Amino acid sequence: MPYTVATATIVVRQLLNESTASFWTDAEIGEWLAQAALDISTTTRCLERTATITVLNGDWDYALPSGIIDTMGVVWLPTLQPLRKTNAVMLASESGPDVEADRPTEWFEWNGVLYISRRPNATAHGNDLLVFYALASNAFTLLSDLYQLLAIHYAVYRAKLKDKRFAEAGLLYAEYANALGIR
Repeated sequence: MPYTVATATIVVRQLLNESTASFWTDAEIGEWLAQAALDISTTTRCLERTATITVLNGDWDYALPSGIIDTMGVVWLPTLQPLRKTNAVMLASESGPDVEADRPTEWFEWNGVLYISRRPNATAHGNDLLVFYALASNAFTLLSDLYQLLAIHYAVYRAKLKDKRFAEAGLLYAEYANALGIR
């Protein structure tokens, strides 16, 4: 069952045996849930999304949505053909960005910008690329149920730290880190 921040805060309080905010505030529990969401989304790449980009005649660079931590693939939508991932050095040595074609064939991402090789010509103009990417977010509600439970564990760990219960906090963090594969 997906949690809201409010219901997750209640669960954290239940695990801490504190029914109302007396030592741990709702705001700090919410902040710990947000920190966990960002940590989980960047570590696991669990927030997978797609974006559609319309290519323009002669353009080879396109802004990507903010918050992207990994661009996983690009597909030319009219034919569903994947573009080959490359890098700036390979692109410059093979064909350079100046070649125009009916469809792009390669891509690389640099600093939030998607670059394509084989600049779209007039025939390609107006067609779309589908970009697959992973998003970094501190939005607890975007996480799946399993990851929300890990975020709740993280919030309890942080609460135990605040209470100076370091041994319990260490065990909770070890479970959290193990579940995420953090070494």
